[in-house]
Amino acid sequence: MFWTRLTGKAMELAAILGLFLGISAWLLSSVVLHREFNLSKFLENTSDTNFEFSMLIGNLTSIISGGAIAVVASFITQPPIDETLETEIWEKTRDIDNPLSPWTELYIKEFSITEKKLVFNRPSLYQMREEFKVTFRTAIILGLSLTLFLL
Repeated sequence: MFWTRLTGKAMELAAILGLFLGISAWLLSSVVLHREFNLSKFLENTSDTNFEFSMLIGNLTSIISGGAIAVVASFITQPPIDETLETEIWEKTRDIDNPLSPWTELYIKEFSITEKKLVFNRPSLYQMREEFKVTFRTAIILGLSLTLFLL
């Protein structure tokens, strides 16, 4: 949802296909683990460890396939975004300013704003990227590390 190239249709397609793939993987893994397909037995065995394992397989299939489908569908349907369109998207996002907590109160320390007249000059996309480069990289590294650790 925070990727400028992501499209709404790709997210819809990913959600629907992820749902069907997850349910299919859940039922298929249950059949493989129980060695038979009996829906009444499937519903009775909710306390069985095979039930929990097949549910885990279905959930992981939904999450991973949904993410992959959204990315692939966005790459197929959305052309690469040039710098002017990216700046335009940034300006639209930046125009959504919360009057209860304006950006100046949030970022006054990061940008070392001391003069009152500079409060109304909002930073550009380039300035924001430069200022939060280390934070962005740290978030990516920690997120991937935690994901690999939990797998």
